[in-house]
Amino acid sequence: MNTDFQIKSSDVSFVKEQTEKLSQFFKTKEKEYVCEPMNPYYRKLMHKLASSFHCQSTSAGEGQERHVVFINDGKAKIEDNFLDSLQPTYNFGEQLFFVDQRRRSVTIFLLYDGSVVSQIPKDNKEGILAEKEVTTGVFKIKTNRIIEKTDEQW
Repeated sequence: MNTDFQIKSSDVSFVKEQTEKLSQFFKTKEKEYVCEPMNPYYRKLMHKLASSFHCQSTSAGEGQERHVVFINDGKAKIEDNFLDSLQPTYNFGEQLFFVDQRRRSVTIFLLYDGSVVSQIPKDNKEGILAEKEVTTGVFKIKTNRIIEKTDEQW
């Protein structure tokens, strides 16, 4: 599996739905699976899925009818944990986040939906992507990691 398969949180349900459809396709003897027409962004995601599943794909059609075609050569494989491993990637660049400097430390959480919080909401169903005890009063979020001034990645 391509472990670099990173997506936005808004795309998780789309990728899961398409993965289920492709899983069914790979179990058949059919040679081609023609996807519904979609915009360039989603076609790119579909080609990324094809690469992750060791499957060939191509775009076909014109304009609003452009779509992705998967070719089943019998070598395609979806890893058992692929759906479980899907997670969005958050990178806030150089944006600084501040915490109360009067406190010795504050535990910061990056949630699956992109929220950055110091307390986990009781109804949090999305889960935690990152957690860190912040002691410097300021931090950044880079590729799902909470980075402090004292970290090398700062």
